[in-house]
Amino acid sequence: MIAFANQLRTYWTDVPVPSITAYANVWNGDPGIGLGTLFHARYVVPLLILGLAIFVSAGAVSNVQASPTISLDNTNGIPGTLVTVTLSGYDSSDTSCTIAGALVSDATSCSLSGGSGTMTFIVKQYTPAGAYVITITGNPKGDSAQVSFQVNGFSFSLNPTSGPVGTEVSFTTTEGTSLPTNDTSCSVSSQPAGAVTTSACVVSNGSASGTFIVGQVSPGDYVIEVTACTGNVGCAPSAGDFAQQTFTVTGGPTITLNPTSGGLGADISVSGTGFKLSDQACSITSPSSPNVVQNAGCAVTSGTEDVHGSFIVGSVSAGQYVIEVTGCQGNTPCAPSQGDFAQEVLTVVSTTTPSIALNGVYNVPGTTIQVSGSGFSLSDTTCSLSGSPVSSSSCSISGGTLSGYFVVANIPTGSYTITATGSTGDSASTTFSVAPQTAPAVPGFPVEATLLGLIIGTAIVVTARRRRKDSYRS
Repeated sequence: MIAFANQLRTYWTDVPVPSITAYANVWNGDPGIGLGTLFHARYVVPLLILGLAIFVSAGAVSNVQASPTISLDNTNGIPGTLVTVTLSGYDSSDTSCTIAGALVSDATSCSLSGGSGTMTFIVKQYTPAGAYVITITGNPKGDSAQVSFQVNGFSFSLNPTSGPVGTEVSFTTTEGTSLPTNDTSCSVSSQPAGAVTTSACVVSNGSASGTFIVGQVSPGDYVIEVTACTGNVGCAPSAGDFAQQTFTVTGGPTITLNPTSGGLGADISVSGTGFKLSDQACSITSPSSPNVVQNAGCAVTSGTEDVHGSFIVGSVSAGQYVIEVTGCQGNTPCAPSQGDFAQEVLTVVSTTTPSIALNGVYNVPGTTIQVSGSGFSLSDTTCSLSGSPVSSSSCSISGGTLSGYFVVANIPTGSYTITATGSTGDSASTTFSVAPQTAPAVPGFPVEATLLGLIIGTAIVVTARRRRKDSYRS
């Protein structure tokens, strides 16, 4: 039986009649007249049986809906490729569309009109090589279509994909991907820089593999890049053949110094937590200077993630130094910056007070005065002399010892301050007196001049008088 709206047509047969089902848009009205409303109908059409053709006439049939289709201007490319998408065959009621796919990024807005439209997207960075399916759905109808896109290049995997500073990470190209045949070497780097240290990378039979140690960086996500190239020199990052993956640096062990500052000979205690339970030994070092850590001792608290120890501050210049505690298995000293380790800053202060001495403290203008000093910072590389009596000067410093001279300026008699300053800002001062070059005449004498000076620390008084003439009687 076949039924139409407002109509009922029945066809009988004495034997089962095979049939096929079809869909079409038909008129809800009199097929003979061709007037009425267009609607979607289901037809059951009997097949030809024993030479008898049974034909069902349903009136005018039109407007068969096409299926949505997607076409891409590029069906393959490397990460970062811009792809233009052309849509057609979508329902006429669709006004927009949404795109989905693991490789899709930065997709433009999609507008549909009359079942057609265009849009673009960029192949997402760090997408491993392989085939990916893109699905675009029309709105509000919900009709959709799919298309495949091939991401070219090679990809690699990290093991592990996360860990604290000092973690050793291995990497190898993903199965099913390979390097170009002309690539003979490779290198590994990170963005931002610093996450990859002590790295190694080799190319063999179209595959790249290697290891690196997670550097001293803050916790967070870092892009790890493997770059392949020709030749035997290091490959330039992000040039030629390369692939990228994300590594997450997690919070690792931490240490505390007590006190956090001290001078030569200070006893510094160290405590740490968050080290591996498998650690059996630990060591205390300084990547800044091997001399800052002296008489160090370190031990692991069994069954915990804690360590403790101490060291004596060695003979180094005042300043800041990185102190590192490294945990490891076994009873041998731990290799610095390998495995699990933590770092903290120690401020070394000067234990001596800079001082200077002059070879004369009471001098006339134009005299050259020698200056010597000690107790300055070992980090001082230059020095300077200053003060009102300084006309010209010269100063040098090495190993905390200063030497130099200055010429006394032509200034009034009085007491002044001379200061010597090192390049790290440490300084020392002393008092200096300036004497007159010419003294006033002594009353009672026609001419008298007194010169007071210093010659090797000895005061010498020079007196000059006019000689009297003898009187003769005529």
